[in-house]
Amino acid sequence: MRGMFCPECGGEYRPGFTVCADCNVALVSSLEEVQAARPVAELEELLATHDPEELGEIVGRLEEEEIPYVVHAGTALPLEDEKGELRRGRPEPWEARLLVHGPRLEEGEQLLAEVRAARPLPRG
Repeated sequence: MRGMFCPECGGEYRPGFTVCADCNVALVSSLEEVQAARPVAELEELLATHDPEELGEIVGRLEEEEIPYVVHAGTALPLEDEKGELRRGRPEPWEARLLVHGPRLEEGEQLLAEVRAARPLPRG
């Protein structure tokens, strides 16, 4: 007889167990079925920045707290003008957009506030 698995933490149990001791949820016979049925979590924008150091600091904190994230970064150069002709010119300034797992957005906002509070004030 095959073992049972927790759909939350992935823990494996011997046959006869029906509930995960850590998560208190019903065990399933296959994690593949549970993973296939789960919807993709929504991502929420936490930060848009032109500062790669700020991005690096907050990404480091997200990693430490194991908060899932996605970074979109680079320059954008519109390839065509209104007439459909190739545009020439300088690319847009570098920018990064940082998105986090929606249910953990509030945690990400707190980490971002901590990162910003610890950074030196810009000279002006």
